[in-house]
Amino acid sequence: MWRPSVLIAEDNDDLRQLYILTLSCRGFEVRMASDGREALDELRQRRPDVLVTDVMMPQMDGVELIRQVREEPELKDLPIIAFSAFPDYLSKAYLSGATETIRKPMDLDALFDALLRVLPQGKTLEH
Repeated sequence: MWRPSVLIAEDNDDLRQLYILTLSCRGFEVRMASDGREALDELRQRRPDVLVTDVMMPQMDGVELIRQVREEPELKDLPIIAFSAFPDYLSKAYLSGATETIRKPMDLDALFDALLRVLPQGKTLEH
């Protein structure tokens, strides 16, 4: 059975654990990164079906992560969902190439719905 893979870049430990638990229970294979640099390294090692990134993170923020992903030929078409509490940052993320944006505090159902919308064509989540 195919399980869609998602890489989530989030610097908050508690939120990372919440996302792992929630999305794993909903059929996703979840990998985590604590900042944009770590996420970019992970993406280069193994491409997920979707990248989800916080916009405000140390080391490399989500906007820069999105820019760098869009510049890499192997990753340029990767669906990206960006989230932030600040509308201005969401606008920057979208202009940098985010597929979708979600405002924090993030409703986990909204994240799940966004993931389903951006999954690559022909791939559906099997429960």
